[in-house]
Amino acid sequence: MSDRQSGAQLSTLAHELKTPLAIIVGFAELLGARDDERTRVEAAKRITDASERLRDALDDLLAGVAADKGDLGARLVDAMAAGRRARDEGQSE
Repeated sequence: MSDRQSGAQLSTLAHELKTPLAIIVGFAELLGARDDERTRVEAAKRITDASERLRDALDDLLAGVAADKGDLGARLVDAMAAGRRARDEGQSE
């Protein structure tokens, strides 16, 4: 797989994980800020729907890692560690 293909797949994965997470956080904040029942019911439904999307995306990712015959799992762990280090270094500046 080329670097370009890997980058495109990583971008898609990031989108699939971050979009439902942003929905969950946003509507959870809305629940705390609003007290009308209609808004609370709608926010709870959107949180549930987004949580299920996030769970499904993670299940797909984990199934892909388990099915991979190469070292995809090790590469993902390394990439996550590198991302954490970069984020931590950025926060300490």
